[in-house]
Amino acid sequence: MSEVFDSAVDCKLLFNSVTQSESALILLRAKLVAITRRLGVSNLERENMLLVAAELVSNNVKHAAGRGMVQLWMQPGGVLDMLSLDYGPGIADLASAEEDGYSTSSTLGKGLGAIRRLSGESYGNPP
Repeated sequence: MSEVFDSAVDCKLLFNSVTQSESALILLRAKLVAITRRLGVSNLERENMLLVAAELVSNNVKHAAGRGMVQLWMQPGGVLDMLSLDYGPGIADLASAEEDGYSTSSTLGKGLGAIRRLSGESYGNPP
């Protein structure tokens, strides 16, 4: 069994921002670069995290009409979590939406697949 942490005691919120427009990405990118440099994250891992951040913000702006937020949390052991919440309509078929080329908004349809591939862990719609 894995250890359970109390987020109020063991975890630290490093960044919290609403994602009303693509400009939210500027602050998120700056914070991510500073944190990952301090943690000694490789350039490749940092670039992957920046791509995930861009997709999360973009999805919040496009699909949730800017009604969302992104947070960065420092977990015990130097683990960095990026959390995105939105108040969009949800995704009816998450498995299909994660397939490259699937789009409901006339885009390339690569965003959710990229998030899944580039993240250590990724979770979609809650049950």
